[in-house]
Amino acid sequence: ILDVIYKYVPPPSPMQRPKQRPASMSRSSSTSAQQHQHSASSATNGTGTHAKSPRRPIVFTSFHPDICLLLAHKVNGDIPIMLLTDASMSAMADCRCNSIEAAVRLCKWANLAGIVTHVGPISQSPRVASLVRRNGLAIATYGSLNNQAAHVKQQQIYGVDIVIVDDVRTARSTIN
Repeated sequence: ILDVIYKYVPPPSPMQRPKQRPASMSRSSSTSAQQHQHSASSATNGTGTHAKSPRRPIVFTSFHPDICLLLAHKVNGDIPIMLLTDASMSAMADCRCNSIEAAVRLCKWANLAGIVTHVGPISQSPRVASLVRRNGLAIATYGSLNNQAAHVKQQQIYGVDIVIVDDVRTARSTIN
């Protein structure tokens, strides 16, 4: 599927390869090491030929910290890994996903590229973006507010590195 996406999505649109939140993440942390290994392996399959493309960067993201750690080990720095966090928007079984501060600590410790957070905390407290960046990490946001041009522009002012949107063309015209 990745080859098809590369063929039809115009460059230089970046690619995010999210690993979906396991069903167990919101209720318990009983996911086995074997399941983590399978998730990490399935994410990296098919990315080798595209990983270093200057035309379109790839970023791996996951709500599961252990999968981020496995991905980081598998790609050995060739592809940026970012931890997804709900930033207390909903309770997660793994406490490393429940706050931006916890996500920042993990990313610094594991040498991950940064965090992807719900846009809500950034809209409420723009200083959060500078906190993440002061720690040497990239910050990305997701959420329905990102589909509004004014919010995309504000995040650019706040120093957000990546704004995940549904309509790339509109967002791109907003920041250019």
